[in-house]
Amino acid sequence: EKELLSFEELHADLCIVVAYGMILPERILNAPRLGCINVHGSLLPAYRGAAPIQRSLLDGCEKTGISIMQLVRKLDAGDVFVSESLPIDKKDTSGTLFDKLAKLGAQTLLKYLGPILAGTIRAIPQDENKVTYAEKITKDMSPLNFYQSATKLDLMIRGLNPWPVATATLDGVCYKIFEAVPISSGIHKHPGEILSFGKEGIEIACSDGSLMVKVLQSPGKGRVNAADFARSCPQKFEGKSFDCNCSAS
Repeated sequence: EKELLSFEELHADLCIVVAYGMILPERILNAPRLGCINVHGSLLPAYRGAAPIQRSLLDGCEKTGISIMQLVRKLDAGDVFVSESLPIDKKDTSGTLFDKLAKLGAQTLLKYLGPILAGTIRAIPQDENKVTYAEKITKDMSPLNFYQSATKLDLMIRGLNPWPVATATLDGVCYKIFEAVPISSGIHKHPGEILSFGKEGIEIACSDGSLMVKVLQSPGKGRVNAADFARSCPQKFEGKSFDCNCSAS
């Protein structure tokens, strides 16, 4: 109650909220003269919710963006003042995409804050028929299933980096996979089978194509170049297969 009163006594014109993750009390929303606005990491009404950046990568979207919206007592459902799009690069991770969107959000906010305060820009209601939700990312999403396509696994690796990070297990050892490249090939081997390891990395068979692992991490160790690691201990990989029974940590 004390904090609410202190906020109300500010007699603010506007409150700007970024990456808060909770629905604000009605008194907070109504205290500023123009209410509260939020910079959200998606092109609303797509990807309302906790993990819009990660989900856009996991779903293989070609673009994403930010939206500046009026905050209401419903999750990311307020009217939108402006949206700005951003292409998703094929090497983007959730970490790099977060940084790009943070910069875009700040630039867009600075550009449109004046018109919002002056009332010269009108917020547009979201199309409820186009709403999608970005569910929270959890650790149990980490294990890679090599019965999926190489393209899908690449999206998972990038979408789960830097947290919780994709994982795969080999001979009972759980490796974190930070970077890989999907390869389209006509090779049909058992999913998880190590096809090769050399200067390009560690190539693993998938249901469709193969995955060339570039950067990985052993338990209790730092990140390493997969090619160097495999060449330093070839006995770990020769004639072996990965599986996906790996618990995240």
